Amino acid sequence: MAAEAGSLQRGAADAAWLALRQLGADDDAARLSALMRAAFQAAYRHATTPENLARFLDASYTVARQAAELADPGIRTWVLTDLQDWIGYAQLRCGRPGPPSVPPGAVELGRIYLLPEWQGSGAAQQLLTAVESAARADGHAALWLLVYPPATRAVCFYERQGFRVVGT
Repeated sequence: MAAEAGSLQRGAADAAWLALRQLGADDDAARLSALMRAAFQAAYRHATTPENLARFLDASYTVARQAAELADPGIRTWVLTDLQDWIGYAQLRCGRPGPPSVPPGAVELGRIYLLPEWQGSGAAQQLLTAVESAARADGHAALWLLVYPPATRAVCFYERQGFRVVGT
């Protein structure tokens, strides 16, 4: 088996060394924005033009927007770190109604992303477990999320975790 430089796959043993923490209003919005931009770019650069990707990143992942989200009590954000670098994140968004096909009382898994070298390592499971635990502690019985259908790796991950398609 051959691998390109920089495409080293991480394994479950690597994921055991990860640390998870919930961010607050005083955390580094610039660092979070940089992580979000890098992870989203890696996931979707193949699916659009560079111009469209840049427009989306500039609208969705600015430092100011992340600072506002960190300060918003209805949005909870976790980062996963390899004890040095931030390698992934997840957000739980409370109070946002789901599409009509979503069960009442479900809460939104707003975002969950990992840097590419950590995909397949078990790290995403750690993020999802944190979000699910927080949702349950808040009295929510279910999560809902939007997934871009061509993101087949993400779709397969969510299906393995028990999510099912309830609308398009």
